[in-house]
Formats: sequence, structure tokens, C-alpha cells
Amino acid sequence: MLVAALAVLLVLGGVAGWGISKIGGAPETNADGPSATAVAGGLMRSCGTGFCPLEPLCWGGVTAISGKAHPPSRIDCTQEHSWETFVALEVPEGAVGVRQDSLMGREEIANACSAAVMATRSEDPAATRSWRREAWPIALPEGSIPLMHCIAAPALGGTTGGAFQVG
Repeated sequence: MLVAALAVLLVLGGVAGWGISKIGGAPETNADGPSATAVAGGLMRSCGTGFCPLEPLCWGGVTAISGKAHPPSRIDCTQEHSWETFVALEVPEGAVGVRQDSLMGREEIANACSAAVMATRSEDPAATRSWRREAWPIALPEGSIPLMHCIAAPALGGTTGGAFQVG
């Protein structure tokens, strides 16, 4: 029983480490994919295999109707808001047109938007530990190629200010 529990912990630790190594770390370029500037209107930079915000990206409520995600409205982070992007990734192949509520069930998205990755991007990991996480397709600027944003919100209510690292 103890051996099985240790094995589970090792596997979970490995998955969390893999997710952190894929998103965090030094900026990288992706010759095959779009640049952060082209995709996110200069609001994000390449970091790991994803994109990190250059300024806080805060959002109003998120809405999905019949499983189809609708883009949230961007809100100035100094105002009360629900959600904030902590990292983004290119929309994985096969994730276009699927139900929004199934996105976090996809391994590559779950790893990119994991609690471990959120903690590495948080200004205060203890304060955001209980925040809920979602993956949401958002195009910046509107009408451009969407990225899959890993967004987080307090368990209850809203917040003001940026909770995640920028730059």
C-alpha cells in the first residue's frame, strides 16, 4: 500500500514538473508556429512552449452555451474582475470545435493549466492556491488567431489588481 502511494506521488510530481518545464523558463522561439506578437497583439511573449502575459490580462465572467466557449470581455485589472490569464498556449490540434467543458480533460491542456504551473506564475502562490482554473480560447487582438488561455479566478467572488507575474 505504501509503495503504491509513493508511486502515485512520483507520477504526479513528474507530471507537474513536466508541465512546469513546458511552460515556465526562458523565452523560446517557435519557428513553426506564430510569434507571440503576431498572435497576441504584443500582449504576450514566448515562454517555454507557451506564452506569458506582458501585462495583467483580466476578464469578466466566462460563458459557454451548449459547450461553445464565448470570448470574455477584457477588464482593466484595477477594476473588480473574475478571471486572469496566467499563461497561454497555441490551441492544440484537435481542440478546435470541441466542447469547452472538456478542454481541461485533455492532457496537454491540463498540464499547461495545472495548479503547479499557476503557482510558478503567481505573485503570491499561497493566495492563489485555492483559485479555480479553466482553459479558454481567447483571441488578442479580437479577430486574430486565438490562444488557449489558462485562466484562474478566486474560489468565491472577484478580485482587483493582477495576481500573476508579467513579463
